[in-house]
Amino acid sequence: MRALPPSRPGRAGRRAWAVVRAQVRAAFLAKLQYRADFFVDALLELFWTGSAIAPLFVVYRDRTTVAGASFGEALAVVGVFTILTGVLETAVTPSLNRLVEHVRKGTLDFVLLAPRDAQLLLSTERIEPWRSANLIAGIALVVAGLARDGIHPSPIQVASALVAFAGAVVYLFAIFTVAASLAFWVVRADNLVYLFTSIFDGARWPRHVFKGFVRVLFTYVLPFAVMTNFPVEALTGKLPLVSLGIATAGACAAFVASRALFQYALRNYTSAGG
Repeated sequence: MRALPPSRPGRAGRRAWAVVRAQVRAAFLAKLQYRADFFVDALLELFWTGSAIAPLFVVYRDRTTVAGASFGEALAVVGVFTILTGVLETAVTPSLNRLVEHVRKGTLDFVLLAPRDAQLLLSTERIEPWRSANLIAGIALVVAGLARDGIHPSPIQVASALVAFAGAVVYLFAIFTVAASLAFWVVRADNLVYLFTSIFDGARWPRHVFKGFVRVLFTYVLPFAVMTNFPVEALTGKLPLVSLGIATAGACAAFVASRALFQYALRNYTSAGG
């Protein structure tokens, strides 16, 4: 396939934003054709968010802290987990599962013919707008958790939390991109995506409750606990700037590695007619 000539960074950024905006708009318009389904699904998402905090009331019923985390901090962690779940279910796993389906059915050729970055198109091809209700619910939980402990973050702490959260989103995208990229070599790579989604469910707890191998797994291998805890620790002033810098650098490295793997997989893709 003929490679497109390189474009200026500013122009490339505008084109990328135009693609994302068009994909999101198309997804909302498609779902709003069935407004009842849209709002029912959004309410169901809020219901599942409510059920996610129920275990906290059981665990904290007879104690004020668990592994050094107060109820308010644990509630804020669940809030960040809920926001990341919203990002995951809104834009990440639907599109990556679609990628797996494209590879399995041989329909990826039609995407590759488009004069745009293939990874960008595939990463935004399928969006589930109603899942975004988790974003609102998660923010409410974070605010409620901080308010319960009487924590009022400074502007610097809020900025650090936003950086930590941005890194978490990048980590999330990179990890699931790696899982989906394996579809070029493994027939049922979507099972790996589902496995990572199930493992991510454990990240709703303060990271210090994990011990031994599980702690190593959730901190260094699949840093899901770091992704949900660092933004809260930044808001409460417990996150050292060194840890924030390492996590941010790690997220950037993970993104570069995942994109390199994806591009390598595309170069070795033989297409439906190959």
